[in-house]
Amino acid sequence: MVRSLKAALQARYDAGENIEVVKRLVVPLVKDGMKVVDIGPGEGELVRYVADHASRYGLRIEIHAVDYLHSVLDRLPAGVRKHLFDLHGLAEEGSASNHLPFENGTFDLALFTEVIEHLTFPQVMVSELARILKPAGILVITTPNIFSLGNRLATLLGMDKLFRKVGEEGFVSTIEFNAFGHVAHYSPASLTGLLAPWFDVEKRTGSGFKVPVLRFFQAALARIFPNLANHIVLVARRKDIVETALRVVPCALTGAMESVLPDGRCLHPVPHRAVCHGCRHFHMDFLHPRDRRKKPSYKPS
Repeated sequence: MVRSLKAALQARYDAGENIEVVKRLVVPLVKDGMKVVDIGPGEGELVRYVADHASRYGLRIEIHAVDYLHSVLDRLPAGVRKHLFDLHGLAEEGSASNHLPFENGTFDLALFTEVIEHLTFPQVMVSELARILKPAGILVITTPNIFSLGNRLATLLGMDKLFRKVGEEGFVSTIEFNAFGHVAHYSPASLTGLLAPWFDVEKRTGSGFKVPVLRFFQAALARIFPNLANHIVLVARRKDIVETALRVVPCALTGAMESVLPDGRCLHPVPHRAVCHGCRHFHMDFLHPRDRRKKPSYKPS
Protein backbone atom coordinates (compact mmCIF):
# COMPACT_ATOMS: atom_id res chain seq x y z
CA MET A 1 0.00 0.00 0.00
CA VAL A 2 2.75 2.44 1.01
CA ARG A 3 4.86 1.40 -1.95
CA SER A 4 2.01 1.90 -4.43
CA LEU A 5 1.17 5.31 -2.95
CA LYS A 6 4.82 6.33 -3.20
CA ALA A 7 4.93 5.17 -6.83
CA ALA A 8 1.76 7.13 -7.64
CA LEU A 9 3.18 10.30 -6.06
CA GLN A 10 6.47 9.83 -7.91
CA ALA A 11 4.62 9.42 -11.21
CA ARG A 12 2.70 12.63 -10.51
CA TYR A 13 5.98 14.40 -9.74
CA ASP A 14 7.67 13.10 -12.90
CA ALA A 15 4.75 14.25 -15.07
CA GLY A 16 5.64 17.85 -14.30
CA GLU A 17 9.31 17.56 -15.25
CA ASN A 18 10.43 19.62 -18.22
CA ILE A 19 11.29 16.68 -20.46
CA GLU A 20 7.94 14.99 -19.80
CA VAL A 21 5.98 18.14 -20.58
CA VAL A 22 7.89 18.58 -23.85
CA LYS A 23 7.29 14.95 -24.82
CA ARG A 24 3.54 15.37 -24.41
CA LEU A 25 3.61 18.51 -26.55
CA VAL A 26 5.83 17.11 -29.30
CA VAL A 27 4.07 13.79 -29.94
CA PRO A 28 0.93 15.30 -31.57
CA LEU A 29 3.17 17.46 -33.77
CA VAL A 30 5.09 14.56 -35.32
CA LYS A 31 3.59 13.59 -38.70
CA ASP A 32 4.52 11.14 -41.43
CA GLY A 33 7.18 12.44 -43.82
CA MET A 34 8.46 15.13 -41.45
CA LYS A 35 12.01 16.34 -41.07
CA VAL A 36 12.86 17.05 -37.42
CA VAL A 37 15.95 18.68 -35.91
CA ASP A 38 16.97 18.79 -32.24
CA ILE A 39 19.54 21.50 -31.56
CA GLY A 40 21.41 20.74 -28.34
CA PRO A 41 19.95 17.28 -27.63
CA GLY A 42 21.63 16.89 -24.22
CA GLU A 43 21.19 13.32 -23.01
CA GLY A 44 19.22 12.51 -26.16
CA GLU A 45 16.06 11.55 -24.29
CA LEU A 46 13.78 13.66 -26.46
CA VAL A 47 15.34 12.49 -29.74
CA ARG A 48 15.03 8.88 -28.58
CA TYR A 49 11.40 9.38 -27.58
CA VAL A 50 10.48 10.93 -30.96
CA ALA A 51 12.29 8.13 -32.83
CA ASP A 52 10.53 5.43 -30.76
CA HIS A 53 7.15 7.09 -31.28
CA ALA A 54 7.69 7.24 -35.05
CA SER A 55 8.78 3.58 -35.13
CA ARG A 56 5.81 2.46 -33.01
CA TYR A 57 3.26 4.10 -35.32
CA GLY A 58 5.04 3.49 -38.61
CA LEU A 59 5.82 7.15 -39.26
CA ARG A 60 8.59 7.80 -41.74
CA ILE A 61 10.46 10.78 -40.35
CA GLU A 62 14.00 12.07 -40.74
CA ILE A 63 15.68 13.16 -37.50
CA HIS A 64 18.76 15.37 -37.25
CA ALA A 65 20.68 16.44 -34.15
CA VAL A 66 23.19 19.26 -33.69
CA ASP A 67 25.73 19.58 -30.89
CA TYR A 68 29.31 20.73 -30.33
CA LEU A 69 30.37 17.54 -28.51
CA HIS A 70 31.11 14.18 -30.10
CA SER A 71 30.25 12.52 -26.78
CA VAL A 72 26.68 13.87 -26.93
CA LEU A 73 26.12 12.85 -30.54
CA ASP A 74 27.56 9.38 -29.96
CA ARG A 75 24.84 8.64 -27.37
CA LEU A 76 22.02 9.26 -29.82
CA PRO A 77 20.06 6.38 -31.41
CA ALA A 78 21.13 4.81 -34.69
CA GLY A 79 19.41 6.44 -37.64
CA VAL A 80 19.66 9.98 -36.25
CA ARG A 81 21.71 12.17 -38.59
CA LYS A 82 24.36 13.86 -36.45
CA HIS A 83 25.98 17.25 -37.05
CA LEU A 84 28.94 18.53 -35.07
CA PHE A 85 28.54 22.29 -34.77
CA ASP A 86 29.38 24.97 -32.17
CA LEU A 87 26.45 27.37 -31.87
CA HIS A 88 28.72 30.11 -30.54
CA GLY A 89 30.21 30.38 -34.05
CA LEU A 90 26.94 31.88 -35.29
CA ALA A 91 27.82 35.25 -33.76
CA GLU A 92 31.11 35.61 -35.64
CA GLU A 93 30.53 37.79 -38.68
CA GLY A 94 32.38 36.49 -41.69
CA SER A 95 32.99 33.12 -40.06
CA ALA A 96 32.43 29.97 -42.10
CA SER A 97 30.29 28.69 -39.22
CA ASN A 98 27.96 31.67 -38.82
CA HIS A 99 25.03 29.68 -40.27
CA LEU A 100 23.53 26.41 -39.12
CA PRO A 101 24.64 23.62 -41.48
CA PHE A 102 21.30 23.31 -43.31
CA GLU A 103 19.62 24.80 -46.36
CA ASN A 104 16.75 27.25 -46.09
CA GLY A 105 13.37 25.65 -45.34
CA THR A 106 14.75 22.19 -44.56
CA PHE A 107 12.71 21.21 -41.48
CA ASP A 108 9.09 20.90 -40.40
CA LEU A 109 9.83 20.79 -36.67
CA ALA A 110 12.70 22.17 -34.58
CA LEU A 111 13.33 21.24 -30.94
CA PHE A 112 15.35 23.80 -28.99
CA THR A 113 15.16 22.92 -25.30
CA GLU A 114 17.29 24.41 -22.51
CA VAL A 115 19.80 25.99 -24.89
CA ILE A 116 18.96 29.65 -25.51
CA GLU A 117 19.93 30.67 -21.96
CA HIS A 118 23.51 29.68 -22.85
CA LEU A 119 23.75 32.05 -25.84
CA THR A 120 24.78 35.70 -25.90
CA PHE A 121 23.33 36.27 -29.39
CA PRO A 122 19.71 35.01 -29.16
CA GLN A 123 18.35 37.05 -32.09
CA VAL A 124 20.93 35.53 -34.44
CA MET A 125 20.02 32.05 -33.22
CA VAL A 126 16.26 32.59 -33.62
CA SER A 127 16.76 34.01 -37.11
CA GLU A 128 18.67 30.84 -38.03
CA LEU A 129 15.92 28.65 -36.60
CA ALA A 130 13.41 30.53 -38.75
CA ARG A 131 15.66 30.15 -41.80
CA ILE A 132 16.00 26.38 -41.58
CA LEU A 133 12.28 25.86 -40.87
CA LYS A 134 9.72 25.73 -43.64
CA PRO A 135 7.01 28.42 -43.70
CA ALA A 136 4.52 27.41 -40.98
CA GLY A 137 7.18 25.10 -39.52
CA ILE A 138 7.00 24.57 -35.76
CA LEU A 139 9.50 25.45 -33.04
CA VAL A 140 9.34 23.95 -29.54
CA ILE A 141 11.51 25.96 -27.16
CA THR A 142 12.09 25.81 -23.39
CA THR A 143 14.25 27.78 -20.98
CA PRO A 144 14.42 28.45 -17.22
CA ASN A 145 11.91 31.04 -16.02
CA ILE A 146 13.54 33.97 -14.21
CA PHE A 147 10.11 34.81 -12.75
CA SER A 148 9.52 31.38 -11.21
CA LEU A 149 7.96 31.25 -7.76
CA GLY A 150 11.28 30.24 -6.20
CA ASN A 151 13.11 33.18 -7.78
CA ARG A 152 10.40 35.63 -6.72
CA LEU A 153 10.54 34.46 -3.11
CA ALA A 154 14.34 34.46 -3.17
CA THR A 155 14.31 38.09 -4.35
CA LEU A 156 12.04 39.14 -1.49
CA LEU A 157 14.39 37.46 0.96
CA GLY A 158 17.51 38.94 -0.61
CA MET A 159 18.80 35.55 -1.70
CA ASP A 160 20.17 34.24 -4.96
CA LYS A 161 18.44 30.90 -4.74
CA LEU A 162 15.66 29.26 -2.78
CA PHE A 163 14.59 25.60 -2.44
CA ARG A 164 18.18 24.42 -2.95
CA LYS A 165 17.40 20.80 -2.12
CA VAL A 166 15.16 20.37 -5.16
CA GLY A 167 17.37 22.14 -7.69
CA GLU A 168 15.42 25.37 -8.12
CA GLU A 169 17.01 27.54 -10.81
CA GLY A 170 18.83 30.51 -9.28
CA PHE A 171 19.77 33.88 -10.73
CA VAL A 172 23.53 33.38 -10.66
CA SER A 173 25.53 30.19 -10.79
CA THR A 174 28.01 29.71 -7.95
CA ILE A 175 30.16 27.42 -10.10
CA GLU A 176 33.03 28.74 -12.18
CA PHE A 177 31.63 30.67 -15.13
CA ASN A 178 32.46 29.43 -18.60
CA ALA A 179 31.29 30.22 -22.10
CA PHE A 180 28.70 27.44 -21.97
CA GLY A 181 27.05 28.47 -18.70
CA HIS A 182 23.79 30.43 -18.37
CA VAL A 183 24.44 33.91 -19.74
CA ALA A 184 20.85 35.13 -20.15
CA HIS A 185 17.57 34.92 -18.24
CA TYR A 186 14.06 34.95 -19.69
CA SER A 187 10.50 35.54 -18.57
CA PRO A 188 7.49 34.23 -20.54
CA ALA A 189 6.95 37.74 -21.93
CA SER A 190 10.57 38.36 -22.92
CA LEU A 191 10.93 34.98 -24.63
CA THR A 192 7.69 35.57 -26.55
CA GLY A 193 8.99 39.01 -27.55
CA LEU A 194 12.29 37.54 -28.70
CA LEU A 195 10.48 35.15 -31.04
CA ALA A 196 7.92 37.72 -32.27
CA PRO A 197 9.70 38.95 -35.45
CA TRP A 198 9.86 35.38 -36.78
CA PHE A 199 7.27 33.27 -34.94
CA ASP A 200 3.68 33.32 -33.69
CA VAL A 201 3.43 31.62 -30.32
CA GLU A 202 0.56 29.11 -30.38
CA LYS A 203 0.92 27.54 -26.97
CA ARG A 204 2.40 28.77 -23.70
CA THR A 205 2.81 26.54 -20.68
CA GLY A 206 5.27 25.80 -17.91
CA SER A 207 7.09 22.83 -16.44
CA GLY A 208 8.51 22.11 -13.02
CA PHE A 209 7.08 23.60 -9.85
CA LYS A 210 9.62 22.52 -7.28
CA VAL A 211 8.29 24.05 -4.10
CA PRO A 212 9.16 21.33 -1.56
CA VAL A 213 5.75 21.00 0.11
CA LEU A 214 3.97 21.02 -3.27
CA ARG A 215 6.40 19.07 -5.42
CA PHE A 216 4.11 16.08 -6.03
CA PHE A 217 1.54 18.43 -7.57
CA GLN A 218 3.98 20.21 -9.84
CA ALA A 219 2.36 19.04 -13.11
CA ALA A 220 -0.99 20.60 -12.19
CA LEU A 221 0.54 23.72 -10.65
CA ALA A 222 2.76 24.40 -13.67
CA ARG A 223 -0.28 24.06 -15.93
CA ILE A 224 -2.45 26.36 -13.78
CA PHE A 225 0.29 28.90 -12.96
CA PRO A 226 2.70 28.71 -15.93
CA ASN A 227 4.23 32.13 -15.18
CA LEU A 228 5.40 30.81 -11.80
CA ALA A 229 6.79 27.50 -13.09
CA ASN A 230 10.51 26.70 -13.19
CA HIS A 231 10.65 26.51 -16.97
CA ILE A 232 8.96 28.31 -19.86
CA VAL A 233 7.64 26.01 -22.59
CA LEU A 234 6.48 27.53 -25.90
CA VAL A 235 5.21 26.06 -29.16
CA ALA A 236 5.58 28.60 -31.98
CA ARG A 237 4.85 28.60 -35.70
CA ARG A 238 7.15 30.27 -38.21
CA LYS A 239 5.65 33.31 -39.87
CA ASP A 240 5.35 33.33 -43.64
CA ILE A 241 8.12 35.86 -44.17
CA VAL A 242 10.60 35.83 -47.03
CA GLU A 243 13.61 37.35 -45.26
CA THR A 244 14.53 35.85 -41.89
CA ALA A 245 18.08 37.18 -41.48
CA LEU A 246 19.06 40.25 -39.50
CA ARG A 247 19.84 43.27 -41.66
CA VAL A 248 22.53 45.88 -41.07
CA VAL A 249 21.68 49.59 -41.46
CA PRO A 250 23.30 52.89 -40.40
CA CYS A 251 21.88 54.09 -37.08
CA ALA A 252 20.36 57.61 -37.20
CA LEU A 253 21.52 58.21 -33.63
CA THR A 254 25.21 57.31 -33.85
CA GLY A 255 25.91 56.74 -37.54
CA ALA A 256 27.29 53.30 -36.68
CA MET A 257 26.09 50.17 -38.49
CA GLU A 258 23.51 48.31 -36.42
CA SER A 259 21.57 45.04 -36.73
CA VAL A 260 17.87 45.29 -37.54
CA LEU A 261 15.17 42.67 -36.95
CA PRO A 262 12.78 41.58 -39.73
CA ASP A 263 10.00 43.67 -38.14
CA GLY A 264 12.10 46.85 -38.42
CA ARG A 265 13.38 47.18 -34.84
CA CYS A 266 17.07 47.78 -34.31
CA LEU A 267 19.12 46.19 -31.53
CA HIS A 268 20.90 49.39 -30.48
CA PRO A 269 21.29 49.37 -26.68
CA VAL A 270 21.23 53.18 -26.27
CA PRO A 271 17.86 54.83 -25.38
CA HIS A 272 16.69 56.68 -28.47
CA ARG A 273 16.19 60.44 -28.66
CA ALA A 274 14.36 62.87 -30.92
CA VAL A 275 16.68 62.20 -33.85
CA CYS A 276 15.16 58.71 -34.08
CA HIS A 277 11.82 60.18 -35.16
CA GLY A 278 13.30 60.15 -38.63
CA CYS A 279 14.52 56.56 -38.39
CA ARG A 280 12.47 53.49 -39.29
CA HIS A 281 14.60 51.24 -37.14
CA PHE A 282 14.16 52.54 -33.58
CA HIS A 283 14.09 49.97 -30.78
CA MET A 284 10.52 50.19 -29.43
CA ASP A 285 11.42 48.19 -26.33
CA PHE A 286 13.32 51.21 -24.95
CA LEU A 287 10.44 53.65 -25.35
CA HIS A 288 7.89 54.77 -22.79
CA PRO A 289 4.60 52.85 -23.16
CA ARG A 290 2.78 56.04 -24.21
CA ASP A 291 5.41 57.16 -26.72
CA ARG A 292 3.69 57.91 -30.03
CA ARG A 293 6.28 55.85 -31.88
CA LYS A 294 4.78 52.73 -30.30
CA LYS A 295 1.42 53.29 -31.98
CA PRO A 296 0.74 51.08 -35.04
CA SER A 297 -0.22 54.20 -37.00
CA TYR A 298 3.16 55.91 -36.46
CA LYS A 299 5.27 56.69 -39.52
CA PRO A 300 8.65 58.46 -39.31
CA SER A 301 8.57 62.10 -40.46
